[in-house]
Formats: sequence, structure tokens, C-alpha cells
Amino acid sequence: MTSERLVNVEQIGIFSREVSTLQIEKVQDITVTRSGILDELLGTGSLLVESAGADKKFFMSKIANAERVKEHILKIVETKTHEVKTVRIEK
Repeated sequence: MTSERLVNVEQIGIFSREVSTLQIEKVQDITVTRSGILDELLGTGSLLVESAGADKKFFMSKIANAERVKEHILKIVETKTHEVKTVRIEK
């Protein structure tokens, strides 16, 4: 994760992987899902990120401190949105 985009790298087999990116300002909603007692005890979970104009949802699994990661992403989105709204053009 950067201040500009989310990046998810998913290893598929030994020699291939899938890399997905999502511009941070396109994030609209994030859902945290925990499955089972182990996720609850360890604070891990999955993040489902919904974005503006994207057909495919951005899914990240086995995320440590999933709730904190969600709040951190939403804080960055809010900061970016505020930056866009406060840009002034002087003549």
C-alpha cells in the first residue's frame, strides 16, 4: 500500500502470480471479514475493497490487523479527497 494505490500480489502456483492495483482515490467501501476463531484471536482477516467504476472487487486475504489496515486506508482516502477539494486555481 502506498499513498497513491493499493497493490495486491497473489502467488498462484510456483511460477506465477497475479498483481492487482487500485488507485486510492477510487476506493468507496471496505469490508473486513474474519472466518473462525483463529482470525479472531490473531486479528487477521480479509479485506474486500469496492471501488468507483470497477467491475472487479479488490480482495486481499490473510491480512494482519485487518481492522487497523481498513481504517488506515480510509484515512488516506479521506486525506486525498480533502486535498482534491481544497486545490485553488489563481489567476
